[in-house]
Parts: sequence; C-alpha cells; structure tokens
Amino acid sequence: MGYASFVLAILWMVGAPAWAQMTSPVQTPLGPTAEPRPATPDEPPALAVQGKIKRLDPWSKTMTLEDGTTLTFPGSAAMSALKEGERVIATYELKNGQKVATSVIRMRPSSRPQSG
Repeated sequence: MGYASFVLAILWMVGAPAWAQMTSPVQTPLGPTAEPRPATPDEPPALAVQGKIKRLDPWSKTMTLEDGTTLTFPGSAAMSALKEGERVIATYELKNGQKVATSVIRMRPSSRPQSG
C-alpha cells in the first residue's frame, strides 16, 4: 500500500493548487458602493486640415493656409522646415480658442510633366 499512498499524495499536491484557483473568493464591500464614473478622454480629438501655405510668421509662430485657416505652433523649430507655397496636411487641437498644430506633413509636389 505504500505505492498507492505515494500516488495519492502526488495527486493531492498537484490537484489542490489547481482546485484552489478554480474557486473564486467572495468579495464583500467594506463601505458604501458608488457607481463608477463614465470614462472621460484625457485629450480632445485631433482635427486635420489640408492646403497650401500662404504665409509663415515666425514672430507670432503661425502658419496661414490659402483657405484662411491659421495654425499656431508651440515652438518655432517645426516652422523652420516649412516654406510658403508648400502643400501640407496638418493636425491640430483647439486650445484656448486657437488651433494649435500637433503635426505638419509636407505633401510631395506633383511629378506629372507640365504641358505647355
């Protein structure tokens, strides 16, 4: 009977932790329960605009597109790579009534041959 007892002991050692994991603990609230608040986004959604740069003003850190959209840059370093007349796609966020650029991507110039 020593061998049977040994096998039962092994099965008990292997099975007991698995059985313990199968049972879920009972949770009782320690205080009054409150309804969870609905999730709120941490940041507003980004908006996008596409167009041709009409004016760059490094002093006011703004870029104006041909359609009249004016974007403000948080720093002047991003503006230094841009040129008037370039076509861009820009994303921005509304902050304190201003459109603050979050990214600006230059569009490739058309590679179509000009007829003329």
